[in-house]
Amino acid sequence: MSHSESPDEDWVFASDRPHLVAELERLGLPTEGSDSVLALRLLRRVSTSRRASSAGRSRNNEMSDAEQLEVPAGGAGRPDSPFETAARRIRAEPRTERRSPASMGSPESPSTSAAAAYNTMRKWNLKFSGARGEDAETFLIRIEEGRELIAVSDADVLKSLPFFLSGVALHWFRAKRTRFTDWAAFKNAWRIRFGDPDFQFALRDEIMRRTQGEQESVGDYLTCLTSLFDRLSPPWSEEEKIGYAHRQMLPRLQTMIPRDSVESLEALELLAARAEGCHKAALSYRAPPTPDKSLFPDLAYRSPKNATRRDTPRSYDTIAAVSVPETRPREKRPPPPPKKEPTRTTKNESSEAVPSTSGTVPKKISRPLIGQCWNCQQAGHFARECKAKPRVHCYRCGRAEVTLRDCPDCSGNA
Repeated sequence: MSHSESPDEDWVFASDRPHLVAELERLGLPTEGSDSVLALRLLRRVSTSRRASSAGRSRNNEMSDAEQLEVPAGGAGRPDSPFETAARRIRAEPRTERRSPASMGSPESPSTSAAAAYNTMRKWNLKFSGARGEDAETFLIRIEEGRELIAVSDADVLKSLPFFLSGVALHWFRAKRTRFTDWAAFKNAWRIRFGDPDFQFALRDEIMRRTQGEQESVGDYLTCLTSLFDRLSPPWSEEEKIGYAHRQMLPRLQTMIPRDSVESLEALELLAARAEGCHKAALSYRAPPTPDKSLFPDLAYRSPKNATRRDTPRSYDTIAAVSVPETRPREKRPPPPPKKEPTRTTKNESSEAVPSTSGTVPKKISRPLIGQCWNCQQAGHFARECKAKPRVHCYRCGRAEVTLRDCPDCSGNA
């Protein structure tokens, strides 16, 4: 007695993967997917076969119209009985089997199978036009994920694909349709046309170039990187994945999380999220309120009396305390002052210049040769710069031997 005819269906879940694959191949069903998907697929076929077998046996056990009209054994027919006429009419009419609407749309019909596949694939949100920027690999992965849940044959998938393509992708599929014998052939041709022929090589190069963005959270970064890891064939080891993920994080997170302190991507994400939170808290740090602005002055922070301005904490000091380097914008230096043309000086001014011990030229603004010294009556300098012995004179008009108070021209005594 075969498994499909056994009344007990527990053997399906007790079977290992090789047994499930062999049974599915015997029934002509797809063998892709996990163990649970294979078991569910086989159980569905077993249940369908049992219902069909039970329906056949029930039809065989039913009494026909002629049998119901037969006279029981030992009974005699009556002269007025309509049995003979009715029996002759029933024997003359051929018996037609009534078919239910469900049996009319049998899964074995190719057209019905393709229609069911199309209705199923409509729920997978498939759409591809071949325009620049669309991910051809994501389209394939979406179909394979759906087929792991619901068994759809390669032929039905290829028949339904034109309804999910548009633009140049649809024209390409129609031109190459006769060459696609199975899903593997379509997938190879699809990658050559819309993806990268050396997909695995290009995928590894993409992983090596994928770094965390400055404004990207570490959770989003690791999620995208893990999705790239899942497409590798053969897959990388966990150690290798952690190495790439850690090395391509932001430098400030790498300094806070030692590479040897994590053993899984989940642990790396947890520690990196905490480090990211510390960095955000450091950026938003603010100094405590002073006692005069506090509700309880006695409980407020008081800076030491001998603390200088240099000792006050700054934002980047807090960041350095959590081992996070901060990039500060460069201060713009003021443009250099325009060079002034040297002015002529008198012999007295050059002799009066004090030589600098450091060898630099003293910063002294030379004045133009205007006016006359009211102290020594010499030209070339003013009275306040005169080195001669001071003498009495009016500091407003320069009259000799008088002061400003006694000057007849300036004091108003004239």
